[in-house]
Amino acid sequence: MPKLLLILSIAVATLLVSTSVGAAAAEDLGCYPACKNPQVCRPGNDGSAYCG
Repeated sequence: MPKLLLILSIAVATLLVSTSVGAAAAEDLGCYPACKNPQVCRPGNDGSAYCG
């Protein structure tokens, strides 16, 4: 039983890490030139990116 718990916790941790990495990647979608603070690069509805 403890082995199953370990596998589950690793799976959850992996999911959390991949989700946060995906969010960071969405933030940096390639707004060029880079956004000026406090604006951040946001994904647009059509797959483009914009500063907002």
